[in-house]
Order: sequence, then structure tokens, then C-alpha cells
Amino acid sequence: MDIRCLIIDDEPFARRGLEMLLELQEGFTLIPNDSFGEEALKVIADTKPDVLLLDIQMPGLTGFDLLEAIDPRHRPLVVFITAFDQFAVDAFKANAIHYILKPVRTEDFAGVIERIRERMAIQPAQEAKTDIFQNPGYPETRPARLLIKEKGREIFISFEEIKYIEARSYYLVIHTNQKQFLLRDTLANIEQKLDPHMFFRIHRSTVLRKDTIRSISIISGSKFQVSTVDGREFSLSRDRKKELSDWLRK
Repeated sequence: MDIRCLIIDDEPFARRGLEMLLELQEGFTLIPNDSFGEEALKVIADTKPDVLLLDIQMPGLTGFDLLEAIDPRHRPLVVFITAFDQFAVDAFKANAIHYILKPVRTEDFAGVIERIRERMAIQPAQEAKTDIFQNPGYPETRPARLLIKEKGREIFISFEEIKYIEARSYYLVIHTNQKQFLLRDTLANIEQKLDPHMFFRIHRSTVLRKDTIRSISIISGSKFQVSTVDGREFSLSRDRKKELSDWLRK
């Protein structure tokens, strides 16, 4: 089945350029569209695309506004394509799977296509559409190890080696017993590969392994903190506190 893509950009020239790049890709279907703002929300609801190629600065509603207005249960994978690099951190916090700058180069777009194919291969698109604080639907089979490319080498890390994972801007820091690794990916994507009985997302930017957690503390009336056996301290989302406590008792 083809991957159905919707482009939302108020600039006709930029939109046509993306359409031409997408038309060259095997296994992708372009959903015709020239709308943006509130009209684009209706198109999204009517067509239910698998992937959104989304500009950020547009009249009426920005790309972030559009994403916020979509029902999290039916949110497509999102790639932000914009002329401004200052939105990169916000884009990845919004769970974008990629972020590239205009004018879009062919090689950059090839990276977008590769990332989309990777995400769609992990699980069906409908299961991949999750809110930033929702636990995603986990695939029945998960990889045994995590592949990290570092200085021309391919390093395979077993998930048992990973203590915690932190999101930093547009990359992840993978903490193991031996060292730290940097990985260009989103936390939402990596979370799909983790065993939900072993790892828990305590915050939008942090995933911890169960046996690294020592205690949960109240910092103030609505603020919580998780301490690990090696002395690290992490913020715990108030919305996730009860769920984490229940999960640790299992």
C-alpha cells in the first residue's frame, strides 16, 4: 500500500517543488492540495494522510497551530519544511520525524523519504500516529539491538545496556553503562523500539529503564522528580506520575 502524503504550504512555488520531488518516489501517493490555515484542517480530516509535509510560517494558522488542532489519535507523521532554522527545537518537541530547510535539496529530501520509510516499516501508520505524551502502540516484534552510526562505524547496542535516553534539540543522547552515544532521531521513534515492560517515558524528553529508578519525590505541590540508582535526577511529568507508580509495581 502506498504512503499517502499531504503537503501544506502557502507558497505555490515551494509546494510545486515538493510535489515534483515526491512524484519521483516509489510507493508514495500525493494527495492534491493547495489549501492552508483552517481549510487545511478540513483537508486533513477528510483525507487522513499518513504523512504531512508542513511549512511553519503561514497566514492564519502556523504549522504548529495546525498540528495542535489535529486530534492526537489521528495525527499523521510530520515533516517540517521551512525557510527558518530557529524552529528546529520546537519542531522536534512536537514529535516531527524530520526537519529540513528551504530551498529543499534533492539529497535532503532523500533523507526525509528514508526516515518516512523507516517509521512506516516499524508499524502501521495508524498506530504510529501518537500524541507527544501518549504511549504509542508497540509493534509485536521489536529489534533486539539499536544501531548507531558513529565516525564511520556501525555500533550495535543491546537495549539491556541502555540506562536512559534524553532528547536534546534535534538529537538523542543514549546513556549506557560504558559511555554516551548521540543519535539523530526523535524520542517518539525510538520509543517504538523499546520494550514497554522495561522502559518508561517519564517526560517529553526522557525515557528511563525500569531498574535504574530508585525513587519518586515531590519537589513542590505539582512538581515531581525521579532519582536513579546512579544519582541522576529527572523531572517527572505530573500527568505521568500515577502511571509511573503503577507501572513500577508490576
